[in-house]
Amino acid sequence: MESLAKWETFGLFLRDAVLITAVFVGVFLLLSWIERRAAARGMPQSLLTAFIAALAYGVHNVGEDFAIAGDLPFGAVANALLFTVGFAVRNATEGFGIAASLLGDRRARADLRLLVGLSLLAGLPAMPGSAVYYQGIYSETFSPCWAPPPRPR
Repeated sequence: MESLAKWETFGLFLRDAVLITAVFVGVFLLLSWIERRAAARGMPQSLLTAFIAALAYGVHNVGEDFAIAGDLPFGAVANALLFTVGFAVRNATEGFGIAASLLGDRRARADLRLLVGLSLLAGLPAMPGSAVYYQGIYSETFSPCWAPPPRPR
């Protein structure tokens, strides 16, 4: 790590820190806007809570796929497989957070189509997560993470 902490990469660090902060703020504003708009249109609170939870889990899963995809360029397939299994086990419990708000409201009708849709909303964003990660590698957005070792003089 000490070899990465140098003044030559400080500008890249700042650029990436601003980029990540902007994405976090953007996601927060997007979720807030969706929640306000759905509430204004009269969506039942239980369905709104389940939808926002599924959407937030989906955004969260993009970051998890960064961890999985981060091992693959280095040939650490075993680590990527371990991350995949670990995240799958942990993500199985996230379904309770989505379903609990629907089950707590007797007026909410949770048919199979709705549950499948919410599950896809929560799980599918992991796939573009790896695409975003690899795009970042090839455009050198994440280049400070694996800067080449210094050349011998």
